[in-house]
Amino acid sequence: MTLPFEAPPEFQEYQDLLNLAADFARREVEAVELQGDATESFDRGLFTRAGKLGLTSIVAPTDCDGMGLGYGVYALILEELATASSAFAVTIAVNGLGQIILEKFGTPAQRERWLPQLARGEHLGAFALTEAHCGSDAAALRTTARRSGDHYVLNGGKQFITHGGHADCYLVLARTAPPDPQSQLPNHKTISCFYVPGDSPGLSAGAQEKKLGWRSSPLSSLVFEDLKIPAENLIGQEGDGFSIAMQALDSGRITIAATAVGIGRRALAESLAYSRGREAFGQPIGDFQGLQWMLADMDTQLAAARLLVLNAADRKDRGLSFATEASRAKLFASDTAMRLATDAVQILGGYGYMREYPVEKLLRDAKATQIVEGANQIQRNIIARSMMRG
Repeated sequence: MTLPFEAPPEFQEYQDLLNLAADFARREVEAVELQGDATESFDRGLFTRAGKLGLTSIVAPTDCDGMGLGYGVYALILEELATASSAFAVTIAVNGLGQIILEKFGTPAQRERWLPQLARGEHLGAFALTEAHCGSDAAALRTTARRSGDHYVLNGGKQFITHGGHADCYLVLARTAPPDPQSQLPNHKTISCFYVPGDSPGLSAGAQEKKLGWRSSPLSSLVFEDLKIPAENLIGQEGDGFSIAMQALDSGRITIAATAVGIGRRALAESLAYSRGREAFGQPIGDFQGLQWMLADMDTQLAAARLLVLNAADRKDRGLSFATEASRAKLFASDTAMRLATDAVQILGGYGYMREYPVEKLLRDAKATQIVEGANQIQRNIIARSMMRG
């Protein structure tokens, strides 16, 4: 079950769209994703059906078959989907990340060629930044892209790539100039961004990773071996890649925060339902003050997390700086999701520990939100640096 949710006043005009997402989540997503969690399998058909409903096109521009809506309504839709499956919400969000990059940094020809297929859900996108030796230290990546005439040659590898082995296209960060100790050019200024088709010769994916949570969301390593792509697949200019990645991560933190709110909302709903129906010592356990205080704290933390998400989204939609706000939202919402999922397991007691009840899955999935798009320790660094700058 999930708590009924009415859009905040500023989003009332999108209530029908939110209801559509909620209906799809209850009717299709939950059952498919429960099976996917049990078998650690990805259902591409579910993503395709979401595309036909328009749920993969929320932030894409209207001239590229998108809805052209803001991040506020996007966050609420991801929250709604995440109450049924945060893994599926992440699939929608990662596919949307490529759309954001192409819209902001792609040429008109690149936008026209690649963006509509992502928006319609016909193509599944992925973002390839992390490498085996560097996660948070993105400027230390070693994958190279050497210019050779009218194309680039990619060599190297990526690690922990969502949709790895399943994606139709990857936005890949690679070094177009080798680090030179004698050069005055900063290390991050030698990184560029490329659109790499998923069927490119020289691209291979490793085995699917076995994960604690988000088991229906495919994750694998990638290997590039003399992979040739046309020079026209460069996104932006050479050396723009690090800036593109950092701006993409800022947007991604809002979507992960929204997903975390969805996890927390489901945890609270399951806790409430159990508290009303379970009796101990002759009364519903929800009548005991100790448990009521737990529920009150869960509700308050969830409301605060949603406000932080919507604040970050609002600043992005208005064209204001939002990096610090996105970090606050991601930090607080993911910690809240973990806390609420833990409380839900405690409230359900022994049943909460059993896989036949949904809260143990919420606990496994919530942990991922504290790690992806920059671990929460990184978010604290970002927030603190902003404070020190004044």
